[in-house]
Amino acid sequence: MRVLLDECVPRALRKELLGHEVKTAGEAGWAGVKNGELLELAAGQFDLLLTVDRSLEYQQNLAAVALAVIVELDQRLGTTARLWHARSVAEPALVLANSP
Repeated sequence: MRVLLDECVPRALRKELLGHEVKTAGEAGWAGVKNGELLELAAGQFDLLLTVDRSLEYQQNLAAVALAVIVELDQRLGTTARLWHARSVAEPALVLANSP
């Protein structure tokens, strides 16, 4: 699975996503890109966006984006996550497998 870590997500989370192709927004060349544009760009190149931005679902129309979005609710890495929208990822549980 191709996973994009939003700028607000600690890079260390990459260690929790073994077996997946993981890039940060900065590594993708999208540092500073606003959420709406980031979702559009990511939908073309990634399967999943991982963020801690809890307001994303209220600011963006996630149903219109062919991208799964997970908002990590617990700031401790990989401990709790909530699936907001899964449109193109058949098995988002693969990403959540390490969560208790």
